[in-house]
Amino acid sequence: LAKEQGSLSMLPQALEKRLRELINSRYDKISTVSLDIATELFPKLAAPAEMVDVILQHSIGSRYRLMDMAALKAAATDPALKERQRTFFRQAILQAADTTTLTALQRLLPYLSFLGAKEELLALVEAQARKLGANA
Repeated sequence: LAKEQGSLSMLPQALEKRLRELINSRYDKISTVSLDIATELFPKLAAPAEMVDVILQHSIGSRYRLMDMAALKAAATDPALKERQRTFFRQAILQAADTTTLTALQRLLPYLSFLGAKEELLALVEAQARKLGANA
């Protein structure tokens, strides 16, 4: 699909909406192909911020974090979307209410160098881990 869309300037909104839904499919193949298509089509999305939000949520605990990160990296070429990702990860770390969620977020850190905030995020994870340990 992505290769066939070469002549489109923007992806139709209905198709874009469906693509966002398919990223969270319970079927791995549908989810991974949808991530791949989103990665290819980021420049042609009418609502790239909405797609970034879906992929960010999907990335936590995903078995396909490399594909999630590839899509997010493609989106990060836009400075506003890059900052949106940084903000998401900062907030997600600070709001992690348990070590399971924090560990899932920590597993993403090695793949986030394209955001230029890896050290900051690691420091936030360590601080939140201490906080959660103190509350246990």
